[in-house]
Amino acid sequence: MIPEKPAHAFVHLLFIGCLLLFPGRGHADLVGGIEIGGSSVKGFLYRNIVLPDNEQSPLSKLEVTYGGVGVISALSENSISSEAIELISQQVQQMTSLFITRGVPKSEIYVVGSSSVEKMNYAGELFEAITAATSLHPTFVSAEQEALFGFLDAIDEDPDRESVKRNSIYIDIGAGNLKAAYIDGNRVHTIEIPYGTDNVGTLRENDSENPSDSCSGWKVQTCFLKNYFATVVTKLVDAHPGFRDRGRYPHVYLTGGTAWATARLTHFADTVQTYTPLTYADFRQALTRAGAVDRTIKANLAAARRDFQRGRYSVGDNGDLEKQASRVIDVYGKKQRQLKDGISLYLWFLELLGRNHGNDHFTEMNRQGNWLRYYVMAKKGIATGLTVPEYHPTFSLRSNDIER
Repeated sequence: MIPEKPAHAFVHLLFIGCLLLFPGRGHADLVGGIEIGGSSVKGFLYRNIVLPDNEQSPLSKLEVTYGGVGVISALSENSISSEAIELISQQVQQMTSLFITRGVPKSEIYVVGSSSVEKMNYAGELFEAITAATSLHPTFVSAEQEALFGFLDAIDEDPDRESVKRNSIYIDIGAGNLKAAYIDGNRVHTIEIPYGTDNVGTLRENDSENPSDSCSGWKVQTCFLKNYFATVVTKLVDAHPGFRDRGRYPHVYLTGGTAWATARLTHFADTVQTYTPLTYADFRQALTRAGAVDRTIKANLAAARRDFQRGRYSVGDNGDLEKQASRVIDVYGKKQRQLKDGISLYLWFLELLGRNHGNDHFTEMNRQGNWLRYYVMAKKGIATGLTVPEYHPTFSLRSNDIER
């Protein structure tokens, strides 16, 4: 079992303690990161510890701020509405003001749009509105970078992360796309599938996606995905054989809202740990529970409370589970269709990779981390402690081009 408090996390605390004991020999700066994703806006407050020789330790996350609105299901139309542009720019402005009041210099606030948002119509207008509201200049992360940085962040709290990095694959299903990655020697392999939780559902109503199939309703989605995975996705995976190499890459790390919700629908009490182990069967089970998120999570929480009374968990964990339950219901109580679509995508993809056997185990990242932290570190030129040659502020991924 992976410990909840790995050794390198203790190093961050040791750094902070040294700064308090020996003032003037180093300092800790605050950095803000704002992620504009396909379904939400998130603000991350980081601590950047600078040692006396100006060496910087990896950023440590202090807190997360959630925006109440993302791109407002605009992915279904591949376009960001004017209302979404106004609301998102307001949220970014509010998060920017919050960071500044916390002591973050404006020059140390990074606003980054996800790879799925970059492909949407009026993304440029969104960024212009953000600049007008904040005087900040947002950037986009590429799908390749998003996959690599997400992978590095997912394994960050594994005490054997250097080894894990070489024998694991990574999968992230977001609102607008699916990203996957693995590392082979000095080469990073990444693929992107341009369908995620919020846009794959449009295939139900769009017969033009399958002119040769007589599909209707849900069958449209099934027909299209069957053909799409059998042709385009299979071709992508074949170009990167590590995704199917269960012997060389036995571990699978998962991030994103779908994996996060699946862990809480099937192993709720275990989510107090840093990582939650999942299986293919768990995704099958979560699919049957996705239609009753509110009832399932409340039942899981009640069971967890009984476990706390029996002394299985600490009081602190109990408080965290209360927050997790509320968060899952808030996010997916009214997005059950999107959750089902995300789980279906996982099932299709895991089956394609041949990782749908009883002895296949996956690891879901519980803490709210993502690609943004490593993206900001790359921008700032901060070493991560991981030997990835492509990890550099000006790195160029030497992977095959992603098929759009």
